[in-house]
Amino acid sequence: MAGKNGKEQTKERSDLYEEGKQLWVRVNLYLIRSMYKYIKKAPNLPRTTFAVEGVNMSRQKISRINNGSGFQLTQDDTERIVKTFKIDRKYFEKNSQEHFEIPDVSDDDWKKFFFGKYGASFNDEVIDESKVVLYKGAERIFEELERYQKIKLNKQKKAEKEGKKADTTREDKQISFYKGEITYKMTEKLKQVAKNWDEILDMNDPLYKICHYFYYGEPLRGVDEISLLMKCLEETNCKDWKGENINTLRKYQTLLKKHYEYVNALIIVH
Repeated sequence: MAGKNGKEQTKERSDLYEEGKQLWVRVNLYLIRSMYKYIKKAPNLPRTTFAVEGVNMSRQKISRINNGSGFQLTQDDTERIVKTFKIDRKYFEKNSQEHFEIPDVSDDDWKKFFFGKYGASFNDEVIDESKVVLYKGAERIFEELERYQKIKLNKQKKAEKEGKKADTTREDKQISFYKGEITYKMTEKLKQVAKNWDEILDMNDPLYKICHYFYYGEPLRGVDEISLLMKCLEETNCKDWKGENINTLRKYQTLLKKHYEYVNALIIVH
């Protein structure tokens, strides 16, 4: 029995994502929940953001993930995410440096966001201010947040020595305000991505597949020839044909005419 318990404990420890680590797994989980929250969802999906399809987690667990605390992500959890969205498991493996990317949000923006919004501290992550994009020019927000946090901490330490309770009402209000500013910038960016995901994201991106699932209520199938043709035609301006020679134009005219006639026949039948 002891041996069995030992094995179970070892398995649990292997599923435990330690405090102060796994920033990018946390970013990926945060992005999944955010896209679900802001995207126009398929009718067959649940409304609550705390029952996200493929990532069902309690409020307490979500809080631990966001604030940098240790949390457990079992093999079953990972399998459910991977199978639901048809994405690679590498984004949820321990010590993974792989994360979903969105335009104009750098790695260092994510670090600043988690540090500022949740007070999360990650042991091996250092912010390079020269690589900040989303929060470029917003240094004062983070400076003021840190300043009021220090004032609050000093007040609490002083009151503790005196055996009193510190009044940090003013500091709490300012801290809440600056955290709100940090959240607002990231939220607006994520809302933009959720609204125009099929234009902003590449079809091969894992986040595209996740958004597709939330929007249509089903996973994205393998990219087929029809999908590629549709995407190419949508991105081609009619005036682009002016640059082609007459032989090429006739070739495409014949080809497109065949497709048009066949599609038209299918529509009539339906």
